[in-house]
Amino acid sequence: MIFDSARHNKWNGRGLNQAGSSFVVLKGALLKHPIIISPGEYQFKVIGKKRSGNGEISFSIESEDGTQEFEKITVFSTSSWSEFSYTFKVRHEKAYNFVISRSPRAYGNVELGRMIIQKDNTSQKINIESPSKTPSNLVKRSDLGIVPTARYATKHKRIGVIIPYGIFGGGEIYLQNFINRLKTQPIEFCFLYIRPNDIMHNIKKNVVHRDVKTKEQLSGVLLSEQFDFVIYYNSLQVYQMLQEIKQASALNSRLVEIYHSDFLWGDAVARLRQRKNLDQMIVVADRLAADITGVDHRTHIPVGIDLEKFTPRNKELSRRKIRVKPEGRLFGSVARLSSEKNLEYLIELAKLMPNDTFIIAGDGPLYNELQTHKPRNLTLLGFVKDVETVYNALDAFILPSKMEGTPISILEAMASGTPVFVANVGAIGEIVQNDFNGHFLSMNLEEDARLIDEHWNDSHIKEAAINYVDTTHNVEVNAIDFFNVFLMGDNYFRPKIESSHNLQMPGEYI
Repeated sequence: MIFDSARHNKWNGRGLNQAGSSFVVLKGALLKHPIIISPGEYQFKVIGKKRSGNGEISFSIESEDGTQEFEKITVFSTSSWSEFSYTFKVRHEKAYNFVISRSPRAYGNVELGRMIIQKDNTSQKINIESPSKTPSNLVKRSDLGIVPTARYATKHKRIGVIIPYGIFGGGEIYLQNFINRLKTQPIEFCFLYIRPNDIMHNIKKNVVHRDVKTKEQLSGVLLSEQFDFVIYYNSLQVYQMLQEIKQASALNSRLVEIYHSDFLWGDAVARLRQRKNLDQMIVVADRLAADITGVDHRTHIPVGIDLEKFTPRNKELSRRKIRVKPEGRLFGSVARLSSEKNLEYLIELAKLMPNDTFIIAGDGPLYNELQTHKPRNLTLLGFVKDVETVYNALDAFILPSKMEGTPISILEAMASGTPVFVANVGAIGEIVQNDFNGHFLSMNLEEDARLIDEHWNDSHIKEAAINYVDTTHNVEVNAIDFFNVFLMGDNYFRPKIESSHNLQMPGEYI
């Protein structure tokens, strides 16, 4: 065998990310691996899939002087593993490179599972087992609408998800984006609402919805339904209530906490740096919760972005859809109109840049106050349903927050090819690399106005941002890891207990 990517995995060049045993090839990639090959007939076989974009990729065998013995442009047209096989001849004995490349005009990412080059022999088959093949007694990845790397157990799983607040924020979007990827039902979710929440209207299927307005009601449902897992997030009082039931030996469901940020408010579970009876913690940013003790398993599953929805589109058409005709450039933000987003700073920026147009999409408690103080060149759009049109309408996205977790709006803007100018707070530093895929605001008005004026149209920033989101925050890929948390192992249950305490949930998730 001349080449096998399972063993020959050191490449020279640019545009390659490792994804377990697979390789993710970015647009504009140029990768070379030296090979020793003599004259004769050969067979090249590759298994790969489109992660996003057009799926186009080129393979070639080149000599050091640039002579090509073999070149083939391949298109992986689906997100399922596909296999291609080609034969070629080598005529001269030289030093060669096996070359993988993608055009800078390509878009999205291609994942390669395995590549093999060997002498062509019709009596000898090249066997490459697709990464998607699993034994017949396992749930197929295609049943989930995704192609995971782990093997799922077949046992049907029932999961209770406690929705603590009425605000539809980052925690709800995180859940919604993953659960909507589940096409069949090896998993059944039951959402338990302490307060009504709009996530009820956004989940397409696979979810039962139930109101639980008191601690007694919630406890009764958890104990009678016998969930394999119970998911909670953000709320300290929900965590404490679950601990009471656990300590009474009445709840044997596995507890899973989704940890979004280090925000501290009255009911923030982030106030506690120790956990009890917690089987799994899912963190949306790798640096989060590293100091929390008492966690059996900690899994980093980044926020998932729908790359079909949030992708570069026609700017003029997007502006017509949101009915904005800018004078000069168009800058703005997508955010909840609340104090932590620091949108007053954006208003002051607009005053310093009167020749440009500014917009803010979103609703919240500060709407009237912002409306009162805004300059003429800034418009509050209110709630916008098709928010992807806003990102594509903008020349730059600006978010001057005082505090953040992992803001989904920044990732959506980056995926849309819109340069981001953001405050370096919370977990934003894990997303944005300053002057590479975005820019950090200095929080000095004159300096930031100059920064935006000089760098709003940097093409390399746009490309790096798109590639980062494609590689790290692809919702189809990250959903794999999310479902993997639940699709293994068994659970046992004990009789329910009774409680008459009322639930009070002060605070909100931002």
